[in-house]
Amino acid sequence: MYESFIRDIRKVAERFKVEIEGGSVLLVTHYDADGLTSAAIVARMLELMEAPYHIRVVEQLDKSTLEEILTMSYDSVFITDLSLHEPKVLTERAAKTQLIIVLDHHETTRLVKENRVIVISPYSYNIDGSSLASSSTMAYMFVKEVSNLNEKLSYLAVIGALGDRQDVGKLYTLEGLNKIAVEDATRLLLLRTEIDLRLFGLRTKPLIKCLEHCIDPYIPGLTGNENACLSFLKSIGIPPTKGVELRMYSDLSLEERKRLATELVKYLLARGYSVKQAESIFGTVYYLLREKENSYLYDAREFSALLNACGRMERESTGIALAMGFRGSVLKEALSTLQEYRKLLARALDLIREPDGHVSTIGKLVVIDLRKIVPPRVVGTIASLATPLYPRAKVVMVYSGEHNLKVSVRRTTTSIREDIHLGEIMKQASSKVGGIGGGHPNAAGAQIPEDSIERFIRIIHNI
Repeated sequence: MYESFIRDIRKVAERFKVEIEGGSVLLVTHYDADGLTSAAIVARMLELMEAPYHIRVVEQLDKSTLEEILTMSYDSVFITDLSLHEPKVLTERAAKTQLIIVLDHHETTRLVKENRVIVISPYSYNIDGSSLASSSTMAYMFVKEVSNLNEKLSYLAVIGALGDRQDVGKLYTLEGLNKIAVEDATRLLLLRTEIDLRLFGLRTKPLIKCLEHCIDPYIPGLTGNENACLSFLKSIGIPPTKGVELRMYSDLSLEERKRLATELVKYLLARGYSVKQAESIFGTVYYLLREKENSYLYDAREFSALLNACGRMERESTGIALAMGFRGSVLKEALSTLQEYRKLLARALDLIREPDGHVSTIGKLVVIDLRKIVPPRVVGTIASLATPLYPRAKVVMVYSGEHNLKVSVRRTTTSIREDIHLGEIMKQASSKVGGIGGGHPNAAGAQIPEDSIERFIRIIHNI
C-alpha cells in the first residue's frame, strides 16, 4: 500500500548515508510530543552513526528562522514536524554544499525543486498526515531505511503518534504508516496493546486520583474535585478504599471495572457529551514493555503526555533527554513539569466553563481568550480539550500571548463532514493580517500581531 513512499524514503536514506560521512548535522524540530520524539529518533540514529549533531527546537519555520538556520555551518540540516511555508528561502539561500531534509506531515508544507533540498510529505503519496502519519513515524521510517538496527526505535514513533492524537482508528488505534511502527514494536516485544479505560495514571495512581486528574476527556464535576470523585465511586458501588489504603485500578474485580466504565460513560452522556465523546474514555491502550509496570512511562499515552508537558512548559531539553532514554533526575523533572502543566490545564478548563467573559460566540465560532492566563504554547492542548464542551459549534478557537498571539483552532464533530480545511483557512487568514499559519484539516494554528485579533476573528468567521 505504501510502496512508493517507502521506495522514495529509502532513496533519501541511502543518499544521506553517503553524504553524512564525516559531516555535522543540525536537527530542527517543533516543541510538542511528536516533534520531540522525531528529534530523539533522528538523534539516536546519528549517535549510532557517530555523527556530531545539535538539536534546535522552534515555534515555526518562519522566514527569519529559516534564514538564521541557513547561516549556520552544518553540513546537513534535518527538519521535522514543522510546516514549510517559505520554500523560496530554501531555494534562494540554501548553500550548494548543504543537504537539507524536511520530514513533515502537515498538508501546508510546500515541496521544493532543488537538488540539495529534499522535502518528504505524506500528502505526495495520498497519505493523510493528520491521522495516518505523524512526523515521528516519518522519522522512524527514514532511520529504519538507514539501518535495520534502528527498528528498536519503533516504540518512539508510537509515542509521538499518540502525542499527536492520531489514534483515530476503531477503539482509538493507530492506523496507516503509524500502524507499521506499532507492528514493528510489537514484533520486537517492545509494545503490547489491550482494550481498557484510557484514564491517566491507571497503573500508577489510586483510582480516585485517576478520576480527579482526568482532563482528556474533561469530566465536569469530577476533574479537579477529589471529594466529588470519592462520592461518585461510592454511588456506583465501588469502594474507593481498602482498609486505610486508597484502591488502585488493579485492585478492582473484572465486574467492578466493567461497572466503572459503564457508569463513566453514562455520567458524561448526562452532562451533554455525545456518545462518541463519552466513549472516548474507553479504548486501545499501548504499553511499553521495556518500562516498569508501575512507571509513568509504561503507558505510551502517559509517556507522550510527559513529553508534551515538557515542550509546552519550555523544558524541551528535558523531554528530548527522556525520549533519548535518560531517567533518574530527568524523569523526576519531567514528572514535576507534568504536574505543573496539568494544574494549568485544569485551571484553564475551569475558567472556560465560568461565565466570566473569556468565551464568546460568533455564529458557529467559539472564541476563547486566555491572554495573561496561560502561556502561548499551551493553547493547542486547551483547544483540543475544550472542543467537546461546545458540540453545537463548528469551530473552537483559543488564543494567548503578548504582542504576537498564538492561535489554535479545532473542528467539532458538528462540522466534521463539511468541506472545511482549517490549515488552509488559518494560512489565508493569518497572511491577511501579517501573520503566518497552517496545519491540518481538523486542527491548525497561527501566529498573528495582537492588534489584529479582532480583524482575524472576523475573517475566520466569514470564510
